Amino acid sequence: MHNYASRITPQPNKYAEFLLPKQPIDRLTKFIIEEEGWYLVELDKSSVPGVMYLSATEDKINFINDDLKNEIGDADKLAKYDFIFPEKEESFKVGEQINLTFSITKDGIPISVPCIVSFKDRKVVKKQSDDTYIAIAEGEAVADICLKDYPQYSTTRKVIISNFANVSGFINGPTFIRLDRQASYTFILTGADLEGEVSYEIDGELASIISTESATCIVKANKKNKLGKVLLRAKYKDIEATKEIDIVPLW
Repeated sequence: MHNYASRITPQPNKYAEFLLPKQPIDRLTKFIIEEEGWYLVELDKSSVPGVMYLSATEDKINFINDDLKNEIGDADKLAKYDFIFPEKEESFKVGEQINLTFSITKDGIPISVPCIVSFKDRKVVKKQSDDTYIAIAEGEAVADICLKDYPQYSTTRKVIISNFANVSGFINGPTFIRLDRQASYTFILTGADLEGEVSYEIDGELASIISTESATCIVKANKKNKLGKVLLRAKYKDIEATKEIDIVPLW
């Protein structure tokens, strides 16, 4: 509407009338003309073919949400907001407060805006007095997330509640074993205490597991001069880890 300033009929009570070619527009649309804000309150598209009559009242300029340069009112409503989450689903331990990890971008640029997180299913989570949520039982829950000021921008995120929150494991040990030699490997659990046995298996015929005890196993390389790589696998409950091991010459 950049070129229609001359068609405004000023009124003493900050009221204006427009006569424009027919085009898509809705009531309560805000627009900017010559650094003044206007709200469309009346709209007539049917009286004259190809022409529409508009009536608007003056509105204050919002220097945060309005785009004065391009004369766009409520420009924030036209912006594209995206929720960015970690690739891996988040898990929380029973008894922990649920704090989801995510960020917001506006038109591809990271921003900091208030969000509302809620859960409809209260079987595994419970709402607290300060509007936060705590994990109360094992299972899965779906979080509803929206922007506080623009609730139409929303998404969902599945979370896992278990006795092992943010728990992962890895195999600690050397990256190679020489022919006919052996090495010790230990499964390390992070984020929780290790309680119970760890099972091991190895892929290929270049090496074998000769003993296991608790979280540790002993791997021995072949003595038939066969070189290459093997994959050691460890499993603790529902947590798995792997380690690639090179079988190398004695010298």
